[in-house]
Amino acid sequence: MRPVTIAVLGKFPDIFNGFVESAEKYLPSIPKVFVRDGALITMPTGDTWINIQGEPPFSNPGYANLAWQAAAPDSDILYCGDDVRFLQPNTWELLQEVAYSDPSIGVLSPRIIGAAGNNLQLYPMAEGITYSHQRLAYICVYIKREVIEKAGYMDEEFGGSYGYDDDSHCWKVQQSGYQLAVTSKVSVEHKNAGSTFARTGPGTDCRTGAEKFQLKWGTKVVYQISAEAAKDAIVVAQNIPQPAARSGRAPQRLRRG
Repeated sequence: MRPVTIAVLGKFPDIFNGFVESAEKYLPSIPKVFVRDGALITMPTGDTWINIQGEPPFSNPGYANLAWQAAAPDSDILYCGDDVRFLQPNTWELLQEVAYSDPSIGVLSPRIIGAAGNNLQLYPMAEGITYSHQRLAYICVYIKREVIEKAGYMDEEFGGSYGYDDDSHCWKVQQSGYQLAVTSKVSVEHKNAGSTFARTGPGTDCRTGAEKFQLKWGTKVVYQISAEAAKDAIVVAQNIPQPAARSGRAPQRLRRG
């Protein structure tokens, strides 16, 4: 098996401590790199933790790069928001197994319980691998080391605004010849979706990030991604559980004996 390192950022103890609890329960032995924003969180202790104090101002892609770079140079990255909650044993082992079952996969997401900007992450196919034409929301993603070496790190010009840092990195991954994928073999909960940004930092408005993305990659790429997303929407519609159909018949009354 290849080495794997968890990379996580955090600011608020009530969110981060829940992440630590689930990580220690289901992924106790793998290395973890934590980049702290501010000083509210007590740094986790133990041989598996590497702690880094982030310098202000907060930058999601900048702090992510610090975490990725602190991992062993041959290690794959399991990049997570601190509002992720692990739910099952063998989480990283299963993700690695699926990721390496297809050499073309560059970034792999588990099934997300909660909210995700890409609905394929909520409703992947029950069996096999679900390939995504659009970006994966980097809620919890397995990234191969070779992908970072070829596609590079997160684009730090997206710091200071909300969103589109993962869009930009996914686009670079795809342009480097890799695919984005989701597996239903592993599920994680997105416990506090968007809460960190809602409390402080760059806020919840994605318009500035969208403008940066268009400026960086161009209008043609934006339209291309929108067109590709329509293909994913068809798959999502097929995978969303449908409510049980009603017969339309009135319930029968019990006969009295």
